[in-house]
Formats: sequence, structure tokens, C-alpha cells
Amino acid sequence: MMILASVMVANASPVKIETGSDLVAYYKINNNPDRDSLSDLETWKCMYLLGYLWGVVTTLDYAGKVSIPADVNMAQINAVVEKHLNANPEWWNRSSLVIIHVVLSEVWPPKKP
Repeated sequence: MMILASVMVANASPVKIETGSDLVAYYKINNNPDRDSLSDLETWKCMYLLGYLWGVVTTLDYAGKVSIPADVNMAQINAVVEKHLNANPEWWNRSSLVIIHVVLSEVWPPKKP
């Protein structure tokens, strides 16, 4: 078990999402129409982006900070965040968590108690 953990850490890719700029960079990779040309790292970044977004959205929804309808899928949520970032480059230096929260709460505000 210890060997497996060591191998995983040694092979860990430098991926992070902290700002809007990080999201934009990952979206550019994710939107590459030639998926077969992506490197292993680029493929990993696409998966990381989707997993990151899913985790943030699930947390916001569970905490009651947004109210996303059951018929809305992750591709739609992804498109909303990406569209906002493309239209508002001044947000790129903000925290990715703040961006996702603000954008989604404007589109799908929390239910009032």
C-alpha cells in the first residue's frame, strides 16, 4: 500500500484550479475538437476540471447556496461558467470558487426559506 501511494505521489501531475485564469486555461484544453491529440496531462486536466466543478456545484447545492433544478446537467453548468468567464475577463484574477458561486447563484438562486 505504501509503495502504491509513493508511486501515485511521484507521478502526480501539476494541476490546480485557483483562479478564473486557471478555469479559462482548462476550458481551452477541454474545448479542443481533436481529443485524440491531447497529451496525457491535458486529458487529466479536462477530467480534473469536470471533477472540480462537480465538487463545487454539489457543495453549493447541498449547502443551499444555489438551487439547481434536477434536469440541469453538468454540461449546462459548465457552459454557464465558461460563458461568464469569456464575457468577463476582468473576473479572471478572482477565486474560482467565488466565480462559480456568484455565477451559479445568479442563474439558479437559492430557494427562499
